[in-house]
Amino acid sequence: MDGIVASLVARDWKWVDIVRSMPGADLVPYGLDMRGVRIVGKNLSGVDLTGVWLDHAVLDGTLIVGVRLGGGRLFAASLMGVVATAAVFHGVNARGACLEGGVFSRSDMSSIDLEGASLRGAKLDAVDLSRANLQRVDFLGADFSGANLRYSVRDWGRPDDE
Repeated sequence: MDGIVASLVARDWKWVDIVRSMPGADLVPYGLDMRGVRIVGKNLSGVDLTGVWLDHAVLDGTLIVGVRLGGGRLFAASLMGVVATAAVFHGVNARGACLEGGVFSRSDMSSIDLEGASLRGAKLDAVDLSRANLQRVDFLGADFSGANLRYSVRDWGRPDDE
C-alpha cells in the first residue's frame, strides 16, 4: 500500500501496475465512480469496467483492447487515439465524448448513446452500432467498413439500412 501512496504523491503511474498485480484487481465494482480520472497512454486491456462511471475522464492514447464498459458512462470523456478493438461498449452513455482517431474495430457499440460526440478519423470497421443514438455526431473521415447500423438513430442516411 505504501508503494501506491508514494506513486500518487510523485504523480507517476506505477500504482496502475501495482494495483493490477493485486489479487482480485480484475474485479472492479459495478458503478464505481471514476469521473474525471486521467489515465493517458497506459494499458488497460481486458479490464472489466462494466457499469463504471468515467464521465469527463481523459483516456487519450490508452490501450483498452477487449475492455468491457457495458452499461457504464463516458459522458463528455476524451478517448482520443485509443485502441479499443473487440471492446464492449453496449448501452454506454457517451454523449459529447471525443473518440477522434480511435480504433474500435470489431467492438460492440450496440445501443450506445453518442449524441453530439466526435468520431473524426475513427476506425469503426465491423463495429456493431445497432440501435445506437448517432444524432449530431461528427463522423468526418471515420471508417465504417462493414459496420452494422441497423435501427440506429441518426440524422443522415436511411433510418434502418435495409
